[in-house]
Amino acid sequence: MPGPKRQQTPDCCNESQQSPDSSKAAARRLWTAANARHGYDRTGARRACHLKAELDNGQQHCRKSASTDFMLTSSKYCRNVQGAEVAIEERKYPGELASPHQIRGLAEEYRKAAHLLLQLSRPGKPLTRAPFRLSAIHAIELYLTALLLQRGHAPDQIRKMQHDLSARTQHTLAAGLHLRTKTAAHLQTLSQNREYLITRYGPELAATTSQVNRLTATLEEVAVKVTVLLGSAATSRAAELVPGDEFS
Repeated sequence: MPGPKRQQTPDCCNESQQSPDSSKAAARRLWTAANARHGYDRTGARRACHLKAELDNGQQHCRKSASTDFMLTSSKYCRNVQGAEVAIEERKYPGELASPHQIRGLAEEYRKAAHLLLQLSRPGKPLTRAPFRLSAIHAIELYLTALLLQRGHAPDQIRKMQHDLSARTQHTLAAGLHLRTKTAAHLQTLSQNREYLITRYGPELAATTSQVNRLTATLEEVAVKVTVLLGSAATSRAAELVPGDEFS
């Protein structure tokens, strides 16, 4: 009588039944896929599988690769870095390290640009004045920011105000900025009517914004008075550093 049939092992689980050519082809496909996806350089198929598994596991720390000279992390590849882990320095927010006079200088450039853009506007076409409005409002914001920095406000606290000219106006008035009543009221109106957002994203509301003459007058008054305050503060500090005054 014939004996019991032996249960055959599937070909996928029996490495001995796979031909060398098919194994090489599979390895070559793994290496090619890993090389194309992750940019590995001269890694074998088995190492490519291990590295891919590390990616899928979401590893957060850079690990030194035994076969390549770069570091691997789940979201970044830090090439040509020595050591087992890489410390990424936190980037500063743009403007956080700027001085009050640098911010004022930037505001001055936007003020000049606003006047040039106003010349390109056309009568009866409110949208053609949008670039002027955007530059003018941004210049006002920068002037007020420069004064707040000079008065000791922290950059992160100023940044929390976002584009709120009303909040900036209140703080600068408390810091010694004296504005005409109409100018202070207009700065409040700019925030209440959200003219900054309308200028950027609301063409259908362009005709509801403040008059050009009023915006220009507000810009010029803020620019002049903030510049004077910053200049007087710089002069006072320079006077304190003049040698020989204590002997006069």
